[in-house]
Amino acid sequence: MALPTTGPLSGSQIGAELSLLPSNLSLNGMIDSSSLSNTNPDAYSDFYGYSNVTLTAVSSSLPVNKPLLGCNTSNVFQLFHDGDFANPQPGDTLYSTNSTSNPVGADNWPIGLIPEFKTVYTTNSSGVITSGFSCN
Repeated sequence: MALPTTGPLSGSQIGAELSLLPSNLSLNGMIDSSSLSNTNPDAYSDFYGYSNVTLTAVSSSLPVNKPLLGCNTSNVFQLFHDGDFANPQPGDTLYSTNSTSNPVGADNWPIGLIPEFKTVYTTNSSGVITSGFSCN
């Protein structure tokens, strides 16, 4: 889960996001363990909104009212997901940008390049995929 974007931020919160042992919580060590560029000077505020989750880009079109309507849509932009596979799965979260701060809302999202390989994923209000409709 991403770190907060405002308010107090502690070394223990940053360390937990980076999966660091409590003995490795120096600011320089945390910067070095993250994907952040080194800044000068380093500051806890560099970590506002930071997430240690790697997101995967997928090709999508605009959301549709019903899953079946998404099978013949043209892809016009990218969405991102936090799953372990190239394509999202139920339980993964979809994001509108390459940031865990921007989950999509509840909708039906066509993902895939051609109808035979397209799946329309239904998401809840938190962007979590609840089901998938295969177009093939």
